[in-house]
Amino acid sequence: MRIVDKRDIAIMRAMDGLRERYEWIPLSKLHEKLPFKGREINKRISDLARMNLIVLRNVPSFGEVCSRLTERGLDTLALWDLRNHGAIGEIGDIVACGKEATILISKRGRKAVAVKLHRYYSQEFKKIEKSLAYMAIRIRGSELKIDEFEIDVPRAKAQIEMHSLEVLRSKVNVPKPLGLNRHAVAMEMITRDKVPAPQLNKVVVEDAEEAFHTILDDYKKMVENGVVHGDFNEFNVLVSEDDEFYYIDFPQSVHPEYSGSEELIRRDISRISAHFSNKYRIDVQAAGELIKELT
Repeated sequence: MRIVDKRDIAIMRAMDGLRERYEWIPLSKLHEKLPFKGREINKRISDLARMNLIVLRNVPSFGEVCSRLTERGLDTLALWDLRNHGAIGEIGDIVACGKEATILISKRGRKAVAVKLHRYYSQEFKKIEKSLAYMAIRIRGSELKIDEFEIDVPRAKAQIEMHSLEVLRSKVNVPKPLGLNRHAVAMEMITRDKVPAPQLNKVVVEDAEEAFHTILDDYKKMVENGVVHGDFNEFNVLVSEDDEFYYIDFPQSVHPEYSGSEELIRRDISRISAHFSNKYRIDVQAAGELIKELT
């Protein structure tokens, strides 16, 4: 099986542009958009379908064969453009794959890069709706006369995450954001012993009380700088090479002025406190004080 080239990408990019108007894109519309000869377009479309980058289907209402990008096709477009803009290099292994996102390793020079490919996950949709970034996308969609259900949720999640990383990068430890394309965010890979850093739940910290208060202080800084995490727990804290704490996974984050932010703050602080209380049996009274201060 051959690899994709610039002309394949041009076809897929045209499909990406048309998918706001069509659930299934008539091949005649693709032919109108592209500067290539019809025979070449048809040959490449067949190749892309064999590579599972697009799917083809006869749609009676159009009276012709129509096409649609697959998840793999959208990933390929995003990764191609991130690499083209210098955010990433060669693509490596998948390090995590779940219903909410897939995370790949890449390189940028000698430095490791994490690429997070956001997915649509229906149970997560209500969280995404609460974010100010998502509200901005809805307003823009309304201006363009796009119905709510047509808003690209994975792309919205990526924009929210990128925004949060950019806001917080000089305030607390978060991965350095390197690039955003469609539903993909490229960011610095946090490492420990030359492999991806472990989550807090997989590490035994030397001074649990100091660690707990450090994390609470950092959470306070996040809120003071306009970001309520919304899913803060021991799984979204990484422990780096020098035992520093790094905070990840912000696609559901909201601004403190959002009407439901106080509930999220209480839940965030309660969850991280429960981890330290259950695992280390330390006094977590400071958590209650911080909740009062922030709400």
